[in-house]
Amino acid sequence: MRLAGQALSIGVFAAGAELWLRNPGPLGLDTAEWLVLGSLGTVMTAVVCLVGKGVEKGLDFLRLPLPPDGLALGLPVALHGAIWVRFGWLATWPATEPKLLAALAGIVGLAMLAGILAGRWLAERSGAVALCGGLLFCAAVLNAARDGLPEVFPDAPNVVFITLDTVRMDSLGAYGGPSTPNLDALAQEGVVFEQAIATAPLTQASHLAMMTGVPPFVSGVVSNGTYLGRYPGLVQHAFGAAGFETAGFVSGFPLHHRFGWDQGFRYFDDDFGRYRGLRMLGFILAADAVLLPGGGFRERIGARTVAQFERFLKRHDDRPFFAWIHLFDAHAPYEVDFPTLNRAPRNGPPLPLPKYWPRPYRSITSVEWLLESYAREIARVDADVGTVMRALESKGVAQNTVVVVVADHGESMTEHDSYFDHGQHLYDASLRVPLIVRAPGVAQPGLRVPCQLSTVDVAPSLLELGQVEALEPKSPYAHSFVSLMQGEDCVDREVLSSTVRTRFVESPPVDHSTRMPDTKLIRHQQGWFERYDLANDPGETNNLVTSSPEELEALRVYFEERLEGAGVPIEMGDDVANIEAMRALGYVE
Repeated sequence: MRLAGQALSIGVFAAGAELWLRNPGPLGLDTAEWLVLGSLGTVMTAVVCLVGKGVEKGLDFLRLPLPPDGLALGLPVALHGAIWVRFGWLATWPATEPKLLAALAGIVGLAMLAGILAGRWLAERSGAVALCGGLLFCAAVLNAARDGLPEVFPDAPNVVFITLDTVRMDSLGAYGGPSTPNLDALAQEGVVFEQAIATAPLTQASHLAMMTGVPPFVSGVVSNGTYLGRYPGLVQHAFGAAGFETAGFVSGFPLHHRFGWDQGFRYFDDDFGRYRGLRMLGFILAADAVLLPGGGFRERIGARTVAQFERFLKRHDDRPFFAWIHLFDAHAPYEVDFPTLNRAPRNGPPLPLPKYWPRPYRSITSVEWLLESYAREIARVDADVGTVMRALESKGVAQNTVVVVVADHGESMTEHDSYFDHGQHLYDASLRVPLIVRAPGVAQPGLRVPCQLSTVDVAPSLLELGQVEALEPKSPYAHSFVSLMQGEDCVDREVLSSTVRTRFVESPPVDHSTRMPDTKLIRHQQGWFERYDLANDPGETNNLVTSSPEELEALRVYFEERLEGAGVPIEMGDDVANIEAMRALGYVE
């Protein structure tokens, strides 16, 4: 009993310390959920303590001068410390980084030494240790409720920014596609931009451009898997500085906090686990990283992401908020239940689907069946947007909330022999995206803006709609489209987009395109070009570039002028878990 009591006292202390150290703010957990997490952490740590005691007993025959309960204390401290260093403080470091290995060795060594030295003292003071753990646990709960935000002017609207991953423009009813009742209703109440062009056909690069106003060819972030570091100029920084509550809810691994996407958010939810909150516990986080492909960080369904936003909204006070909701459902592979998947047509040559699609899909022979599956995913996304709008109505803030909905990129549905994939090319199938804005009292309901604009324009527009000043330095590449929502005449603006074909290499080769409504030019890193007459060839099937030296030189100069001031493509990390997660989502062949 004495040993069990000591193990539990260490467990209470460790669980309280972990919850306090790993608590980033208002986590949205109920008191009962806090208690469950604390209990789980206590039990798991106590089990490790007992293992340490067993090892200590087993070493008695060596006649080592170990004080009682030395390893029982040192082992859980070493394990918690190593987990915190690897999956917390240095989570973005490559697994083979010598400095990381040295840090882990140092943490484990110091923890074991401290445990051995404190073993005899601990044996006499287990009650005090348990009391300290309980106090830390209480501190964690109080820390979750802390406020401390600056005051904000009272008439500022809320801003909800919804990004739809892998949603083609023509997949929504507002753009001539199948009925999407919730998004169509949003379009009727707001403004539809008919020619919004993404700056990249990849999630991370496109989102960074939308949230900074800086295009990928300048930022150097051209692909998923890039560590942002402390990146300046994100819109959430400006909203937070103005006193807004800031919250982010993401559904896909490319936007995980390990790449830096949580910065600037007071509340950031990327818990893709089935049971919310468990990933706070280091044991669970470490087990997922070791046992699951890509560390179990790949994705979650939009309904769970939106449920977290609903929890946030129910507990939110009257302070204006900026909330980012990212929905990943439409990203391939398109999820269906096993009976539906088993009924898929397989009576002929299989479609050339990307290698990352699961094996049961890669024997499918019908394009129509996959188009229907994609449409079902779009219907789920539409339903999630409807849930968000109903939550705003239920809270009574819908009429004081700006809602901006945009896709990060589209999807190729056999165009250019690319079957249900994106990221490899710069054709319109991947770059033309839906952009719908509902801004009560600002926009003309039902207005359709026909001119071309870039998704980098989303950043200054979010700030203007929220009545927030951009932080310095302001991006010279982006222009707010708020005046266009009020009926001002618009002018087509050239859009420059970028992508990278080969990833996780030292110098990723970047392709670029420029687009006007009637013309598309593409420059490939290998030195060849494409030119399309979009007015007469919207499918981009007839490359008009000849082998004329004069034309090739003119195109080279044309792109050099537009890429002046381009940044150096940022190298992507080589962390094995990150690469495997990206491979599972199709971003690494």
